[in-house]
Amino acid sequence: MTHVVTDESDIEALDMKCEPSDQNDTPEATAGIRSVEEIQPIRFYAAQPIAYVVEGMIAAGTITAITGDSGSGKSTLAMAIANAVSKGIPFAGLATIKCRVLVLDRENPRDVVAERMQRLGIEDGPDFIVWGGWCPEEAPSPWSSRIEEYVRQTAPVIIVDSFIAFYDGDENDASQMRAFMRGLRRLADLGATVVLLHHSGKNDSNYRGSTDFKAAIDIGFKLFNFGDPSRLTNLRLKAFKPRFEVLRQIVLNCRGGRFESDQKPVACTTEVTVKQIIMSNPGIKTKEFENSAAAKGIARNQARGWLDDAVKRHLVRVETGLHNARFHYWAESSEPPA
Repeated sequence: MTHVVTDESDIEALDMKCEPSDQNDTPEATAGIRSVEEIQPIRFYAAQPIAYVVEGMIAAGTITAITGDSGSGKSTLAMAIANAVSKGIPFAGLATIKCRVLVLDRENPRDVVAERMQRLGIEDGPDFIVWGGWCPEEAPSPWSSRIEEYVRQTAPVIIVDSFIAFYDGDENDASQMRAFMRGLRRLADLGATVVLLHHSGKNDSNYRGSTDFKAAIDIGFKLFNFGDPSRLTNLRLKAFKPRFEVLRQIVLNCRGGRFESDQKPVACTTEVTVKQIIMSNPGIKTKEFENSAAAKGIARNQARGWLDDAVKRHLVRVETGLHNARFHYWAESSEPPA
């Protein structure tokens, strides 16, 4: 039985205000910037390399969509990912970064969620909160003020189950879709990692609704279940929107309540990896670049040699700052990594 967020005190822990906070154009939202000239270079706001909450799958501070047919296992998969991330343990052999997880669920009844968690052998708690319809109040909009405050305090992973359960507009209306997704982008900008579950469309399309859905997300995976839907023994995640370098296909099986992969993830080539470091971190300094490459198993001298060569070939643009600091940008005329 789910036991977190079951009474008023639990809800109050996430702040008791409920009004939407999508107020990017209000004076309150822009009070920190008195004039356009005060805006700093992007490296001032985001100087760190892209981190992955789940290696090769979910990038921190982004919007990741997992789509699929009804009953394909999206919610079960999301729960397993939530459990792994909340504990900082590998998911199906993929490394994770430990952080809090909040599941906003308007899709599943209490008994189904409780059975699913029991089958997976997982429990919720302070680092893994499930806010569902069985609580005294149903899960609010993801960008409500209480959720925004929780994001500011904890930089969690927020799983939205599902898109259609929280979306009140016309799925095919681009402007309505864009407004909804802008609310999720606000959370990502504040530090949340958003995982959005959504249905696939007709005729084997990757998602249902306006093309603005794909435009608004950073990473998109479609989940295929080729086995018995009740057992989740033959699952495949295929990337259809990789704004960042991700695994293009992940093969999964659920055995004994644990997700496993029958194939070793294919590592990115050195060239693709270092390209992605530059593209994902505009204005990155030489030492930061080498450190990021080293963290991915690439020797510093090898990374430095690639960077020097890329500058000579005009693939990477260099700007010089104070004390001869060198800031690197992927040249706009270059093609992104395949």
